[in-house]
Amino acid sequence: MMAHLGEYMAALMLLLLPGTGEAHWFHQGQNFQDHHSAISATEANVDYKALFAVGLEPRAAYRLRLAAPMTANARQQGGWYLGARHSPRSDRDNSSLYVHVLQPGAVGFKSSNTEWILRPSSNPDYVRITQPNGWYLTSRNSSTDLRDGNSSYTIITSGGAAGLPEQDGEWQLEKDRWGAFRLTLRRESRYLTAHRYYDRDIRGNSSTFACVVSNSNKVPTHSDGRWILEKVTASTSH
Repeated sequence: MMAHLGEYMAALMLLLLPGTGEAHWFHQGQNFQDHHSAISATEANVDYKALFAVGLEPRAAYRLRLAAPMTANARQQGGWYLGARHSPRSDRDNSSLYVHVLQPGAVGFKSSNTEWILRPSSNPDYVRITQPNGWYLTSRNSSTDLRDGNSSYTIITSGGAAGLPEQDGEWQLEKDRWGAFRLTLRRESRYLTAHRYYDRDIRGNSSTFACVVSNSNKVPTHSDGRWILEKVTASTSH
């Protein structure tokens, strides 16, 4: 038994990613260069604390599915996926789109439009959520973006606008005991969800504009704004 244990330990190698302080095991023969090259030079020394703390993989692609049950006031079904794509109803300006949740199997549902990458931010306790093209998830408080006194519609943007705070588009991930997540926008302390309460919330019969909502009404975390993160694999990417 001890001999087998020694062989097993010899087949493993413990490695610290530079600057992260995080330990990673690599099986003997695994190509570390391939793994390391997947992390850009600017991210090589970033702390992945926020992702490792909740069991998620940096730079992996995920789909965000709105969990059920939803609060009755939301008038929104669970099971719909967060997505964004160009359309007359979604285009905000040349560098941003409004984000929506879309019913699986609906007309216009495309897997690539519902894929999101979890990336490190400037603060190790938060992450940035981007689409594969790098446009990141956030919210604005302009007159066209405000939903009501407690909420705003969410967007993806290429960024680059003058005067944006450093923490723009940074999200806190809170995992509940059922394995779902609440995503809270750092800058506004509002959580991501989707409601069909107002006529303007409704993008179509099978899609709803997503929004960030303040928890001033102390809505229980188990009944609104909970997301299931489904990792995208080769078999689910089409």
